[in-house]
Amino acid sequence: MIKIPYEEHKQNMIKHFSRPTTNALKNLSFYRSETGFKGIEYINEQLKPNSVLDVGCGMNNFKNVINNLTGIDLIDYKKVHDGVNGADIVEDVFDFYAREKPNFDMIYCVGALNFGNEETICKMLQVFKEIVGPGGRIFGHVRPGTFKNHERDKKFGFYHYPWTKKEIERISKLVGIEVIDMKVETTSLEQMDNDMLREYRNIFLEIGATREPLDNGNIDESIPYQGREQMLEQFNNQYNLRFDKIKFDLRIQSVGIRPRLKVEFVV
Repeated sequence: MIKIPYEEHKQNMIKHFSRPTTNALKNLSFYRSETGFKGIEYINEQLKPNSVLDVGCGMNNFKNVINNLTGIDLIDYKKVHDGVNGADIVEDVFDFYAREKPNFDMIYCVGALNFGNEETICKMLQVFKEIVGPGGRIFGHVRPGTFKNHERDKKFGFYHYPWTKKEIERISKLVGIEVIDMKVETTSLEQMDNDMLREYRNIFLEIGATREPLDNGNIDESIPYQGREQMLEQFNNQYNLRFDKIKFDLRIQSVGIRPRLKVEFVV
């Protein structure tokens, strides 16, 4: 395993996630089967938190969608792209916590926990634990670890945490928080309107033409693995169903794309 100092890890993340094709995918978060529209309803209608901190909020798309939400991110997307929202707080969450000692009822996190070594991940969850306090919730998802995570680390210069279901349980015990829900979720193409489907199909076609595949299977075999070809197959078949029915293939089951592990912790 390569060693990447935290500051270098962070700066390389900022560089990577400032790219147009990378942050364009952030809008897909609304269409996640558990943490998207369904998760928004669950938070607003059942949990009803008085304050939510969205860590790694990107373009702050959940602002004014999840009630009482404040977004924090390493990148100020208002300076990267015209006409987009940006974080309310542009700062490392570790620095924000050290300076403000903030209190929120809930952490919403659909990305930040994907990146870091064990020390960083445990520190992040410990900070989340301190921010929400006893009874507080941490809600989001993590990316399943693959057999080639280390190659991603080398290529991009920042850590990709090798999450599995067992690892979620192990880390939660180390930090002293309880897993109350964990399940596989995907991004639903069926929920997207026609314009959205066209836009994101084109993005994935572009990515497929310019990036070399780095993964070859999930460490946790109970989590479905989906490579680039399988994702494009899903996109193309949903596209054909709507716009070119003669090419639609009934044999391809619609399963969504980009499997992740939805997880909810309570402190």
